[in-house]
Formats: sequence, structure tokens, C-alpha cells
Amino acid sequence: MPTAPHPPFGCLYLWHGHALIIGPAIDSVMHDHFALQMTVALNQPFTVETATGVESRRQALFWPGERHRLEARGAQLAHLFIDPGQRHLDLWRAANDPAHEPLPASLTEALCNIPAAPIDIHQAETIAQQWQAAWLPGFERAPHFDVRIRQALSHLAQAPEGRRTEDLARSVGLSSSRFTHLFSQQTGLSPSRYRIWQQLLNAVRILAQGASVTEAAHGSGFADLAHMSRRFHSTFGVAPSELGRMRIWLSPDT
Repeated sequence: MPTAPHPPFGCLYLWHGHALIIGPAIDSVMHDHFALQMTVALNQPFTVETATGVESRRQALFWPGERHRLEARGAQLAHLFIDPGQRHLDLWRAANDPAHEPLPASLTEALCNIPAAPIDIHQAETIAQQWQAAWLPGFERAPHFDVRIRQALSHLAQAPEGRRTEDLARSVGLSSSRFTHLFSQQTGLSPSRYRIWQQLLNAVRILAQGASVTEAAHGSGFADLAHMSRRFHSTFGVAPSELGRMRIWLSPDT
């Protein structure tokens, strides 16, 4: 097993629908989010708390909406976050068994080497594709949501802070109650929670471009910094200021 380097900060690679984070782990509080999260230890095990209990692991996979907490204890970790976007993960999970084998040694070594010798965004995408293929074979073939929900998601991705549930329902030809039920059934989140998720992603993009936390809060449509910080903490388990400790690579089309 390669030895993970110990740099003073981590690396964050951000591109459409994905985020790859490598470096010193940050202890988190219990939280959940819309992304599928894959985590692997690069030097020593970490502690995971979920609804089923607390245990020491070297790797973990968290599904969208699964509450969890990580206790690092000095571990160097790699995380891959995948926004399922318009894919129906519940249907895919019912027909597939995600892999639970350790990552190939070559891929683990590549992740270990990133903090000391950072790669570019395109190389990060290649590593993420290999990781996804190892743990989620066939994920790219997951069925899509109902076309009306896909349309609503597209609207929310463009301008989450300016879309009311009533307006979204009307735009796809559904009543507010029917739309809310169908949206929650397929995505696992209410329209209002998904709207906040998109606002938080926008805030991360703004922070990645060098803005202050206050600028990111205002630029992503939150009422103020305190509002964004509370939402960020409950969704990602850490404070938004932690991003300031990372070196960040942002894809131009993100």
C-alpha cells in the first residue's frame, strides 16, 4: 500500500456533476446531501457513523439522502461526489449490486500521489471515471427521471433561487401537490430542499473562483452569510470556510 503524503491542505477538483477531494480529512457532524459519495482511506482507517451504528472502515459509499458522519483521526481520505442529476438511483440500485472490493492498487496509488504532485482537471476526471467504473459498474445506464421532473431539474439548475414550486409545477403541466409528490418520489428531496442543494453548489463554484464566503452567499441567492453557513454545515457537515484551506481546480464549463 502506498504511503499517502501529508500536505497542509487538500485538493478539490470540481467539474460538471462531480467533485474529487483528496487530503487531510475533516471531522464532520451528522449530515446528508443529494450527491452519491464514495470515500476511501489512503493511509489509515476512519470512523463512520450512520443510522446502523459506528464502525471503523477503509472505504465507504453513501447514497443520496443517507445521513452520516466521519471522524478522521488523522486519516488522509479521497472522496468522490457524484450528483445523480436526472438519473433514478433507486431503480438502478434495485437491479444492481455496487462493488465493495478495494480499489485497484494503481488507482489508490494515483490518489495518494495527488496532494504532493497535483494533476490537472482532465486527469482528475479520468481517475473519477475509473473509480466510478470500479464501484458502480453500469451506473451510466441508470434510468432517467420522468420527463417532467427532468424539465423541472433543468429549470432549477439554471436559476434555483428564482424558482417557486408553484411556477415549476405550472411549467411542466402539473398541480403543485402532484408535482411535489412526484418530485420527492423520484429525487428523494422536496423541491425546496433541492433548490437549496443547487444554491449550495453555486456557492461552492463561486468560492472555487476565489470569492469570499460572504460574496458566495450573496452570489448564490442566500439571504445572508449566516443562512448559507447553516445550510452548508447541515448538508456537507463542515463549515464553508474549510474550502479556503484547499487548492482548487475548476473546469471551465462548470
